[in-house]
Amino acid sequence: MSKKVKITQKELKGPDKFREAISNAVVFISDNYNKLLYALGGIIIILVAAFVVISIFESQKKEASSKFKEALDSYDNGKSEEGLGKFLAIRNEYPDADISKIALYYAATINYDMGKYDESIRLLNDFLSSDVKDQTLRDAAYLTHGLSSFNERKWQEAIDNLSKLDKVGSPYENQAKLHIGLSLEKLGRYSEAEKIYKEILSKQSGGSQRLTVE
Repeated sequence: MSKKVKITQKELKGPDKFREAISNAVVFISDNYNKLLYALGGIIIILVAAFVVISIFESQKKEASSKFKEALDSYDNGKSEEGLGKFLAIRNEYPDADISKIALYYAATINYDMGKYDESIRLLNDFLSSDVKDQTLRDAAYLTHGLSSFNERKWQEAIDNLSKLDKVGSPYENQAKLHIGLSLEKLGRYSEAEKIYKEILSKQSGGSQRLTVE
């Protein structure tokens, strides 16, 4: 048998909690309407600004990539001066784009090929101080930096850069070793140079690698 629930007159007259909460909310919104409107407007402005910034960044990224391809085509077709100008323009116009750092490396390489070793070193210093993580590209930059220093008769600077490549497995190991040895010889450190030459000859006797001096 079900038990009847008795509701007192006092409970019937008690405040409705839900209605009371709604009423309080309406009063709060009414009293703070302008503040809430300003806050909402501020949020909308921030979201729109963020969208615009992202859109501009993506647009610039696409433009930089397109211009990089044009510069690379010029370089690959033997138009070094034209390619150099385009790579440097990318670096100046889009300094924050990742592709501009790669453009900096290519500009340094072209300067090296043209015998402008000081300019190549300057650009490579900027490249190596950037946040490029690709080790293959960084190794190539150290090699070009070292060879540029060697050609500028900056023997110790050449050694410092090429020593970063004097490691087993590096595709530039032999070339780095040879120029380190030549630099040591120029500095009058003949015993150290001789030791390196012996290491190179010992390794050559066990394989068919060929050394070249650039």
